[in-house]
Amino acid sequence: MSEEALAAISKLASAEADLMESTFVAPVVGNDAVAAFVKGIAYKFSIHTPEKPGWYRFKPRNQKTAKLEGAASLPETESYLARLPKVRIALVQKVNGTYHGIPEKSNSVGLPVGQAVPVQIVDDFADDFDRVICRYDGTNLWYERVDPSNDPSKAAYLRERFKKLTAPKTLKYKGLTFEEKAAYAARYAMDNKVREELKIRSVRGDVEHAGGIFMGLREKSDHYEVAYSVDGQQYTSYVAKDAGHTVISAGICLSGGDRAFDLKSLVTVMREGQREGRIVHGHGDFGHGDHDDDYDPEFDDD
Repeated sequence: MSEEALAAISKLASAEADLMESTFVAPVVGNDAVAAFVKGIAYKFSIHTPEKPGWYRFKPRNQKTAKLEGAASLPETESYLARLPKVRIALVQKVNGTYHGIPEKSNSVGLPVGQAVPVQIVDDFADDFDRVICRYDGTNLWYERVDPSNDPSKAAYLRERFKKLTAPKTLKYKGLTFEEKAAYAARYAMDNKVREELKIRSVRGDVEHAGGIFMGLREKSDHYEVAYSVDGQQYTSYVAKDAGHTVISAGICLSGGDRAFDLKSLVTVMREGQREGRIVHGHGDFGHGDHDDDYDPEFDDD
């Protein structure tokens, strides 16, 4: 073995020995192990996970475990991040404590374009649609700070537009980047999906609470068309968008008394009427429904 190789091994051994006598900084986000880096080599240590995600100082107990010494200082955190490549991210939304954002289109670390990725340990200075600077370690994106070079009025505009549920295609603000527009579109799509699911869940709950089977919902400008079945008989009713889903048109003749019912009570009436033989596919004492046969097999909540 050459003298150069022996010298390199000796230096590495000395650095490893120094590590065992010193502290090191590492981020923790629910993980039970951290790594310290010596001459580009990662040394993994098991830890007792702190309650709160953050940046911490550790001291090796032995070659396998490390003890938590306390929270890392800002300069210590900055020193850790400075050795990693920089990536700018347009934040979308915090989900279960973790922010997600859209990477800059020209990022040099191979992150997907136009897709939201998680950003770890974002502080309270950042908000939805802000452009932030992160560092990438090959696996995780670590938040560093809000990008001071970006115009903050753009994020403020997007937050204001989102409160009013402005459609992404109608956004108009000078200087919006691809990433900022994509972040807004992603957030709009996510929240729109949630809103749709809540609508369906609410109407489904009314139908099923009264013993019916929910089959689908179609939203109109000021009401819902609800398709459901009661004891095997299909109906389509038209209900208001209020909390109780007041009936506008029952789908059977109620002698003009449709609005006296909400969706729950209507389904109950349907069941009772069928059991007593007063409704036969929209005929009987309740009369003939205007919409009984309107059900479209493709009209469902899928």
